[in-house]
Amino acid sequence: MSASRASASGSRNKPLPSQTNGVAAAASNGRRSRSSATRQRGNNDEGSGLDGDADGENDPAAARQRKRLRQIKHEAMDGAAAAARGPMGDSQTQPEAEASTSTARTSSLTPPPSMPTASDAGSTALAEIKREEQMLNSHSQAGPSQATDGEDEEIEAGPSSGRQTQPETAAAAFQSDENAIERDADGFIPGSIVRVKLENFLTYDSVEFAPGPHLNMIIGPNGTGKSAIVCAIALGLGWKPATLGRAKDVAAFVKQGQEDGFTEIELKGPIGERNTVIKRIIHRKNNQNEYRLNGKKATSNEIKEAVQHFDIDVGNLCCFLPQDKVAEFARMDPSRLLIETEKAAGDGNLEHWHEKLVGYGAEVRDLEGKLQEERDEQQNLEQRNEVLSRDVDRFEEKRRLEDEVALLEVRLPFAEYTRARTAYSKARDAKIERKADLNALRQANQPLERKVDDMKEEQRKLESRKQRWEEKVKKLDREIMKHVKTVDELDTDMTDLYGSMENMKSREKMHQSLIAKLKQEIATLEAIIGQQPQQADTSDVDQALRQTRASMRQIEERQRAIQERIEDIGIENHSLHSTKDETLRKLQRLDDARGRKIQMLRTADAHAVKAIEWLRANQNLFQQKVYEPVMLEVSVKDSRATAHVESCINWQQMRTFVCQTRADYDLFTRELVDKHKLKLNVSELEGARSTRQMEAQRPFQIDDIRRMGFDDFVCNLVEAPEPVMQFLYSSCNVHTIPVAFGDTVNLEQAESTKQLRRYIANGANHTIQYSEYGNRLPQTMSRDLNAPRTLTQTANQAEKKRLEQVMKDVAEKLSETESKVGELQGDLAREKEAMAEEKAKKEDLERQRQDALRALHEWERAKVDADQKRKRLDMELRKPSAQQERQRIAKQLESKTLKRLEAVSTLHGIVVDQVQLRAEVDVALLAELQHASNYSAWKSYLHTKDNDFIEAENRYKDASLALEQAKKACDKHRESAQARLDLLPQEVKDRFEEEQQQEADRNEPAMDIGQIQSQLFEKRAALELAQGVSPAVVEAYKKRAAQIKSLDESIIIKERDLVKKMTKLEKIKEKWYPELDRLVKQVSEKFSAAFDRIGCAGEVRLSEADDHHYEKWGIDILVKFRDSENLQLLTGQRQSGGERSLSTILYLMSLTELYRCPFSLVDEINQGMDQRAERAVHDQMVEVTCRSSAGQYFLITPKLLTELRYHERMKVLIINNGEWMPEKLSLARYAKLATGGMAGGAATASGSSGRAIVV
Repeated sequence: MSASRASASGSRNKPLPSQTNGVAAAASNGRRSRSSATRQRGNNDEGSGLDGDADGENDPAAARQRKRLRQIKHEAMDGAAAAARGPMGDSQTQPEAEASTSTARTSSLTPPPSMPTASDAGSTALAEIKREEQMLNSHSQAGPSQATDGEDEEIEAGPSSGRQTQPETAAAAFQSDENAIERDADGFIPGSIVRVKLENFLTYDSVEFAPGPHLNMIIGPNGTGKSAIVCAIALGLGWKPATLGRAKDVAAFVKQGQEDGFTEIELKGPIGERNTVIKRIIHRKNNQNEYRLNGKKATSNEIKEAVQHFDIDVGNLCCFLPQDKVAEFARMDPSRLLIETEKAAGDGNLEHWHEKLVGYGAEVRDLEGKLQEERDEQQNLEQRNEVLSRDVDRFEEKRRLEDEVALLEVRLPFAEYTRARTAYSKARDAKIERKADLNALRQANQPLERKVDDMKEEQRKLESRKQRWEEKVKKLDREIMKHVKTVDELDTDMTDLYGSMENMKSREKMHQSLIAKLKQEIATLEAIIGQQPQQADTSDVDQALRQTRASMRQIEERQRAIQERIEDIGIENHSLHSTKDETLRKLQRLDDARGRKIQMLRTADAHAVKAIEWLRANQNLFQQKVYEPVMLEVSVKDSRATAHVESCINWQQMRTFVCQTRADYDLFTRELVDKHKLKLNVSELEGARSTRQMEAQRPFQIDDIRRMGFDDFVCNLVEAPEPVMQFLYSSCNVHTIPVAFGDTVNLEQAESTKQLRRYIANGANHTIQYSEYGNRLPQTMSRDLNAPRTLTQTANQAEKKRLEQVMKDVAEKLSETESKVGELQGDLAREKEAMAEEKAKKEDLERQRQDALRALHEWERAKVDADQKRKRLDMELRKPSAQQERQRIAKQLESKTLKRLEAVSTLHGIVVDQVQLRAEVDVALLAELQHASNYSAWKSYLHTKDNDFIEAENRYKDASLALEQAKKACDKHRESAQARLDLLPQEVKDRFEEEQQQEADRNEPAMDIGQIQSQLFEKRAALELAQGVSPAVVEAYKKRAAQIKSLDESIIIKERDLVKKMTKLEKIKEKWYPELDRLVKQVSEKFSAAFDRIGCAGEVRLSEADDHHYEKWGIDILVKFRDSENLQLLTGQRQSGGERSLSTILYLMSLTELYRCPFSLVDEINQGMDQRAERAVHDQMVEVTCRSSAGQYFLITPKLLTELRYHERMKVLIINNGEWMPEKLSLARYAKLATGGMAGGAATASGSSGRAIVV
């Protein structure tokens, strides 16, 4: 039997008449409405009224209230009618419920004997209806309330809360202690859970149960799957596993041993609409899930929208408190508790208003801080500028003189420009006068010019007509040539036909002679065919030929194999040569990197380059190799470390030559420093410690620095010959400097060793100095890393060695392949000799075979020749006779003759047309020649009349040239003046233009050049006597003045923004604070009353913050469990676990009637309470959650006390889960035994209001 088989504990009775016929609905309009028809968004209608008459007929709120009252009347009447059928009615029959292995159903509740009848419920409903009608009438007579003043769109646009807010009109008086929620006939409000089904979910194989519309107590031993139901509700409604505080992956909720599982939750739909069914299928394999919404595939966003439509918020601890989140609720700070409370209860806009206040508060604080900073800065700048004002005045006086001198210096070239412009005006007037003379002469010659132009046009027309006639003649010429060619072709064809007819007799004679010859040859061949020779025996020769051919094929195969091997070696050689060339190019690039370094060194240190050139030519003079400057020998392994390495090696060390012995050092310095007078850095290493010795003596090793967060030592980031590395170790300490490429260094750990002196991290080179006294406190100096310059062109030594080895390997392989090719070519030559011998043998055998078969071949050839000649004879005999051929030629001659006659006739007509057309062309040509002569005469006459015009034109050209020269001179002076003007500051330039405009407005003559020069001399003399002030002082003064002006403008803008934001903030606060205060007071009142009933004290307060810190506002829960104590803040540490649980559940119950969420849940909240507290909490929970104004509530608990109070509206769900569960369980039988007083299978728990059967 499966260990997780679950069974239901019973089935729930159908609703009683009092529940279905109006008791739950017969109340005031309540705090909220769950139906889609009455769902409201925001609080835009709160406290507002519409225009209408005095009796309220046009008030929408009153109309809705009247409609609802009429509905309640009908329900109450139905309830009263149901009383006649008895208190239980037909609908109270309890069906027998049996649970199979894979199904779980809900437990059964039976009403107590004292339960009110449907008649009592109907009477109560009618009484409440009358009270509501009276209040509604009073509300209508009072008239609609005035709408509150609106604010700007940004403030009014709040989120949709999905809750109908409480009206502030007289209709609010409808709310009584039994504030009913609008429910459907089955007692559920929209969004309530009406069914839960699980399969392969945590401990369950399969279970399905139906909660009640009010309090649902889910009990069962530990480990049976109570919390699994909590998980199923949260995950089934689309929330993530993190909401539960348990597993992170959704796959962890699939039952062990199963690959897939699902949850299916049915939510009550809006009244009159169908329910919403949400199914979540979980796959263990890929930790994925999929959703179904009302049986159709859906996305997580669509599920989220469907759930939010009912205002369900499983993530809010005030509405949904899983077992693992109970302690978290007590640890919530007041600010978060306030936010969660706003989300769960009260006005739907509270959270939105709060968010706006937090944002505006931060903006207001930021603006106030910036305003104060700018005001302080403005005051400081003004004080500093007062000190410099007198120096600035003196500077301005000198500046004024300089400006006047500059103005006069500009006036001088402008005066020259004015003079040049006057000359230009005179030249322009002269040109205009000459142009008028020229136009007068041109007008006088216009009639003659028109005559010549008309004759020219007539000449053009005559030439065009002549061309058209000539084109027609050419066309006729082409037609004539075409027909002449046709006649010639027909003549040629007819001549050929006459020749063929004359040669007919000779061809006939030749034809007969050919027939006779063919017959004679056929007879000869038939005689030969009649004597067939015998078949010769060539089997021995054929056998020898086959053997020879086989031997030749074998030789060819061997030759082909040798040739293929040679070709393969050739391909390999080609690949080796390509590798060699590529390697040489890479080595060249590495050498180029070294060359670029030398070029860089040549620019920075020419002496070092000369020393390198001398060293390369004289390296053989030294005992051991002398190394070139360090910058040429060192290469960086990792390009990221280039700047790090350069920061550890200074320029003097970069240009140092390294000698390995003292003798080499003396020789090098004597030759280059003493003789050649070069300034060099040289180091010698004789007696120096090795790199291994120096690494062994450093304070840290590689593992030590990596534990501190470093990546490596600098020495491990470079490569160089061993002597060069010795120099870097001893001179630069690269073996002791750690490097970190990321932000991973634990500096406190590194400094605690008191031995780390230098390190590189975070883009800087850090040096640490430790005090010699006391605690040897560290002091760190940092220097940012510069961009690398010297080692950017780094030659990779390891790569160079690898490439040289590749070159060596390639050379060896090439030598081997060349040797193999020689051997193969020798083999190939021997095979070719053998092939020649076989070919000679084959040719000899073929000759022997041909001699033996020659007679037979000649006989067979005679047969073939005889067949061919018979065919030829037959073809000659079938040719037509001479008479037939003559008749065919005669017909062709007749046809050709008729075509020739037709062509000659057409040609005659075309020739006649051509003669006529040529005559017309001659006439047109004569007319054109005559007109051309007349045109030439008139044109010559016009030319004689143009002398005066030419003289006038020359005078006009001279005037134009003079004007152009005057314009150039004017432009030159203007450009010079403009260039001088452009050099002036803008303010001086504006002043010059202003003075020029004033002179033009006053119509005063401008100063001449002499006056300007005189004033310029005076101003320059006055300028030499003026005292100077540093321009930097004036610049600082003006800069601060501009800053003061900018700050003043910024302050005005910020003050205006501050007023706007404060106005918005206050408008929102005027809405938010009263609603929040009312909510907190309501919660505190219920919370205090709950604590009073258990002999303790509790209070809920609104914690306010100053300076617009609305994010610091919160809700403080204060509790007192002993008389000797004062009220203390509820925290996660101060109270015991039971006290925290008690405070939490009482706070949540205080919110019950204020919830917007259609259901709430708490899991094992009663754990840790003593019996007295647990019993009191249970009683209060039953009282609060079973009111008609309360929504659906789930309480998860592993146990219950005896003699507890129950209510007919609550439902107890018992989890029977385990491997010893029977296959079928008759819950009806056990219920019958329990109600009949029999013991052994049932236990009862009774209270003052009801009874629950626990199986």
